[in-house]
Amino acid sequence: MAPSFATYLAYALLIGGVLGDSYSTSFYSASPSFKAILGEDPKVTLLPESDRALFHEGGVYDPSTKSLFVTSDNLDDNSTASGLISYLSVITGDLSSPSSVDVETLNGSTHGIIFPLGGYRYLASSGVIAWIGQGSLTEPGGVWFLNPRPPYNATQILSSYGEYSFNSPNDIAVNPAGEIYFSDPVIGYDSGFRPEPTLPNQVYRFNPATGEIRVVTDGFGRSNGVGINADGSVVYIIDTGVQGFNSSIDLTGPRTIYAFDVQRTGSSGGLLGNRRLFAFPEVGAYKGVKTDVQGNVYAGVDEGVTVWNSEGEMLGKVMI
Repeated sequence: MAPSFATYLAYALLIGGVLGDSYSTSFYSASPSFKAILGEDPKVTLLPESDRALFHEGGVYDPSTKSLFVTSDNLDDNSTASGLISYLSVITGDLSSPSSVDVETLNGSTHGIIFPLGGYRYLASSGVIAWIGQGSLTEPGGVWFLNPRPPYNATQILSSYGEYSFNSPNDIAVNPAGEIYFSDPVIGYDSGFRPEPTLPNQVYRFNPATGEIRVVTDGFGRSNGVGINADGSVVYIIDTGVQGFNSSIDLTGPRTIYAFDVQRTGSSGGLLGNRRLFAFPEVGAYKGVKTDVQGNVYAGVDEGVTVWNSEGEMLGKVMI
């Protein structure tokens, strides 16, 4: 888990303006292509805010319920063995109108996702959200399927790699074939809510239909955010090795987005190859990475959201 933003706010980006190639209040445009993405009248609207770090990661929108699901940072809780807890919240109502939204922090005993963090809408036909749980000192993390409707129940579909429990799964992405890519850094151990690791900082691919799981790439300081393009041919992975044990910072460590080609002959499976540096932040470290249907790449960073095309050329920034 990368350090959270300085303030804990949930934003709706109401996309739609014609901007000069310079910083404005909320947007910086570096390319005419960015103006095409933003549309006629772009604005950033504050939705809910909280004194606690409730709005940290996740950010999964479910179109069937018009709801936004968000996970918290680690919060103090003396009732747990580690003294920490993480919450999953759902934001409902008119997401273009802050006065009409409602935030419900879900009952962890109902959904059962242990230290929830990253999520990704699963196949549209499934009606579920694939969610990562990091695990606790006594319970393993892994992958869950969450029902996006009350009572928001969830089912764990993966909890280990063979005989080894995962370290603390962090982020997740799903390809068109329904295969799940997820990262598994040792951050939970660093933060004191997971046991000593028994696996490297790796990224896995899991096929819920067959039960097949395999390691697809390693060699990270802290494997973190995961994204995948629309046709499933390119996987983006963030390495936040800049953040070490007990939140120590090594500025010579990676805080980098890497791109990988999915090399396969069929519609699923395949190897990750042709690893290449896609982007390195000008400020802070990247928090998560996602793509749109045109292949553009979006990543959270301390100053907001940066957008690139598939060639790694920066198009612009949404300033938060």
